[in-house]
Amino acid sequence: MFLFEGEEEAGSPHLERYFHLLRDRLRADAWLICDGPVHASRRPQLVYGVRGITQLEITVYGATRTLHSGHYGNWAPNPAHRLARLLASMKDDDGRVLIEGFYDDVAPVEGLARAQATLPDFDDALRAELGLAETEAADAPYLERMLLPSLNVRGMQSATVGETARN
Repeated sequence: MFLFEGEEEAGSPHLERYFHLLRDRLRADAWLICDGPVHASRRPQLVYGVRGITQLEITVYGATRTLHSGHYGNWAPNPAHRLARLLASMKDDDGRVLIEGFYDDVAPVEGLARAQATLPDFDDALRAELGLAETEAADAPYLERMLLPSLNVRGMQSATVGETARN
């Protein structure tokens, strides 16, 4: 049986319903999911874990009207600064998420060193390709980090931006 699911980038909003409706037909000993980048070696690879997605939107409120920074800066709290501090508090300098309970249901990584030993190291090449001077976890290889859930900020907006931006 083949199942093609085309809503992955949108969070797969209908996939769970199909799993429940077709539970008996979808029973399998293994799933082969053909998604993700091709390994730098061009060799096939097995990925030991996948990550889902949870989304949330945070709104930080400030004054009841627009305040000019020349009149109120350094006195009235800036919602953008508060949001930046909140986001910065969620990860440490090594990329570890600091939110209580974030890793509670994550299975421990076992046998990873053996699995990685068969793959050529491509971290340096990947960093160069992406133009990264460093990664979040300097001593942890890419493949190990891909087994952990991540915290990603997908977008930010503050008051008036772009053409309408002002003090």
